[in-house]
Amino acid sequence: MDEHAWMHSERAVGGRRSLGAFDAEKKMARRSGALYGCPMTAEDVKSLPVERKIQIMEAIWEDFRDRFERLAVPPQQKDLLDQRRARVREGAAQLLDWESVKGTIGRP
Repeated sequence: MDEHAWMHSERAVGGRRSLGAFDAEKKMARRSGALYGCPMTAEDVKSLPVERKIQIMEAIWEDFRDRFERLAVPPQQKDLLDQRRARVREGAAQLLDWESVKGTIGRP
């Protein structure tokens, strides 16, 4: 098994990797000389199949969501966000997508 083959395994239960399969993959990776937990380089990620990249992105977004849901938003920031949402609802402001905004950053 190549050093990243354990990451490509599609053994899962209900769309999620089972703990038993994950443990077995770690053991196989260790036996094959791969270091479990070693950081992936950008090139490693680029070489992954699209399905695996999507799984990784979903795990990252799920982690972000869980972390941000636990954060306490200071009252001043919450008030500012509420005011901005109200302006959009009332038509006094509009939301812009990233593609239309990113080219204007740093321009007067």
